[in-house]
Amino acid sequence: MRKWDLVWALLDPGVGHEQAGRRPALVFCNDIIAAPIGLATVLPLTAWKEGRRVYPTEVLLPAGTGGLPAASLVLAHQVRTVSARRLSTAIGSLGDSALRGQVAAALRLWLDLASD
Repeated sequence: MRKWDLVWALLDPGVGHEQAGRRPALVFCNDIIAAPIGLATVLPLTAWKEGRRVYPTEVLLPAGTGGLPAASLVLAHQVRTVSARRLSTAIGSLGDSALRGQVAAALRLWLDLASD
């Protein structure tokens, strides 16, 4: 599992507004540090519906991107670090540099890193 991989994640139990259930997630962490300790930081994805607004902490991935069967939203505001045991089958990888830049920008916005 490497940064930018799209994988299936089991995010139960969820509390409050947390994304839960089995869903695609984007791995977004340093492979060298995360792998030996059995953790991964992921950004959950959710299905995108035609006409739904895309918020500044979200990135729209068109159907087919990285092996995704349907258009999906990367939810940077739902970032979480989980046990690698919560992650299963690889879907593919996010290779598009423009989309990678959008994901990184959305996460910086959510974490308020631009002002530091």
